[in-house]
Amino acid sequence: MPKTPFLISAALVFFLSQACSSGTLFRTRLEFSSAEIEERLQSKFPVKKKHAFFTVTFSDPKVLLEQGAERMALRCAVDAVLLGSQPYKGELMLDGNITYQKETGEFYLADSTVRHFKLYDVSMKFQKQLEAAAGEIL
Repeated sequence: MPKTPFLISAALVFFLSQACSSGTLFRTRLEFSSAEIEERLQSKFPVKKKHAFFTVTFSDPKVLLEQGAERMALRCAVDAVLLGSQPYKGELMLDGNITYQKETGEFYLADSTVRHFKLYDVSMKFQKQLEAAAGEIL
């Protein structure tokens, strides 16, 4: 019995096992526009987060993508109700690494960073306190 077919088969099995384990052979590249991501996000918003002294609602998400970037920015409207005071409006922008769960078809921001947080008609001192708290609850 010739050994050549066995050696070729063994080499092919080794090559495929290495390629599959490194993820390079069967890696799929998915591309989505900011509009497609926004459309999927709409069902997740508004998002309401409660803190000890205030409640913040995030709405109207806008996706900001740069060509070829690994990170995605997200800008949204903010409504904050502080304990015992009037509601405040503002805006938030954060960015993070884009992750996509193929099984659920959902996008996530990993390692997100708050880039901009502003509530209108709030003192700068109070603004900084709220910004720190917003970073904690996000």
